[in-house]
Amino acid sequence: MQIKHPPPLGLYIHIPWCEKKCPYCDFNSYAARNELPEKDYVDALLADLAHERLLFAAHDVSEGGSAFALAEMSMAAGVGAEIELSGPPYDFSTRSDSALFAELPGFVFVAHKPEDRNRIAGRVPGSLRFQTVGRTMGRSSNLKVTVAGKVALDLSPAKLLERYETALPDLMSK
Repeated sequence: MQIKHPPPLGLYIHIPWCEKKCPYCDFNSYAARNELPEKDYVDALLADLAHERLLFAAHDVSEGGSAFALAEMSMAAGVGAEIELSGPPYDFSTRSDSALFAELPGFVFVAHKPEDRNRIAGRVPGSLRFQTVGRTMGRSSNLKVTVAGKVALDLSPAKLLERYETALPDLMSK
C-alpha cells in the first residue's frame, strides 16, 4: 500500500530531567538533584533551530555583554535593529552601562523571521525565558538600543565596524 500524501508526522521528545517527577508520567525520567542542564539544552536547541533554518543568527551575552553581542550581530549582517533592554534580566541597575555590558551567561540573542516566533517559543521549555526585545531593520538603519526608555546606543552597522576596527589602533598610537 502506498500513501500518496502522508500525514505530517508528530514526534514528542521527552527531555529526561524535570524539577520533580510527576505522578502520571510514565516516561523514563528523573527529578534533577542539582542544576538542570539548561546550558547544554540551549546549545542543542540553538543548533537544532539553526539546522531547521528558523534562525538567522544567534549570539550569547556571556562575553562583552548585550552591547557587544548586538553590535557584532549588526556588523555581521549589515543591518540595524531597534532593541529595548528593560525588565528582567536588565532591571538589576538603573545605569545603562550595566545593562549594555553586563555579561550574562546563559542569555542568547537570536534573530528570526517574525512568523517563526511561535514555533521557536514553543520549543523553549517553561524553565527558560524567551522574550522579544526588538526587531531588525533594513540595511540603511542604525542599531538603536534603549535601556529603560533612554537611547544608549544609536550607530549604523558601518560606523560600528569602523569603531571596532580602529579603536585599539587609535588608542595605541596615542
